Amino acid sequence: YEEEHGQDGKNIAVFSSDSASSGELNIALYIQGLCEAGLEFDEVVKRTLEFRDRMHTYFVLETLDTLRKNGLWLAGRAALYFFLIVLGFVFLYPFLFMISRSLMSYNDIVDATVKWFPKVLSPGNYALAFQTLEVPLTGLNSLIVTLLCTLGHVVACAFIGYGLGRYSYGFTKWIFAFVVLSIIIPAQNLIIPRYIIYSSMEQLLNVKILDTYLPLIVPAFFGFGLNGGLFIFLFRQYYLRFPKSIEEAAHIDGAGPVVTFFRIALPTAGSTILVCLVLSIVWHWNDYYEPSIFLTTPKKWLLPQVLPDMFARLTASSTGDLTASAEATKYH
Repeated sequence: YEEEHGQDGKNIAVFSSDSASSGELNIALYIQGLCEAGLEFDEVVKRTLEFRDRMHTYFVLETLDTLRKNGLWLAGRAALYFFLIVLGFVFLYPFLFMISRSLMSYNDIVDATVKWFPKVLSPGNYALAFQTLEVPLTGLNSLIVTLLCTLGHVVACAFIGYGLGRYSYGFTKWIFAFVVLSIIIPAQNLIIPRYIIYSSMEQLLNVKILDTYLPLIVPAFFGFGLNGGLFIFLFRQYYLRFPKSIEEAAHIDGAGPVVTFFRIALPTAGSTILVCLVLSIVWHWNDYYEPSIFLTTPKKWLLPQVLPDMFARLTASSTGDLTASAEATKYH
């Protein structure tokens, strides 16, 4: 290089430092090192060519490794999205099926050849269901009961869970054991004793309890009601991890246990409150069993109670069964 260009070997890497790629720069630096070592020109060329071949092989292997890693990453992402799509379809399938069926006529429903898409769209089914279910009446009844029961569950279960989680007495564990037991025992096993108790209270207090919303609403404000034990369990587990230093600071400022709960402990349990709100609203809105036991007057029925009656009436009118139609409408 010195013979042909008349430059010093020490400056050989300068020409490519700005515009050359990383591989070219590495080769130039390698040549500079060989020149500084005092090797002959032929030896420098020979070793440079060998170094270039090794660099080429390295870059090829590095590129293949990068492609392999990217391929595995893409395969992993594809598998993840495939799993999420399948899981989402499992949850969406009943909803999509329900929408498809709701737009079908009776002939399309009984037609085995009709699967997803009706031959004739029947959006009037919604108006018919709205009228048959008496939504302005039954929907309002369900809304009132659901909101009151949810309010009672959140306040009462949070208060009970706070007491079980923050205060330890000799009987606290026994109370919590009964709470867990109330979760395990099915509601069907308790419905008859509850009915007998409410009937006895009517005679004792001379107050009408059965065929009112009291058996559904009042237990919720005492931490019982529909799955109340589960909500107590959730709040109790949350308050077990609640920092004691926060309560001690509130006590130093003069706050008692009740004030500490409502002003400090309860606002911090936002996630648990949200879970209880969602579950309580869904369960009370869809509950059919307890209202069908305690409510007998049709004007007081909740929305789920009218669904079997609507099905019977629509089936009778579609098949022309006048006896079934009369049986279905005898309460209206």
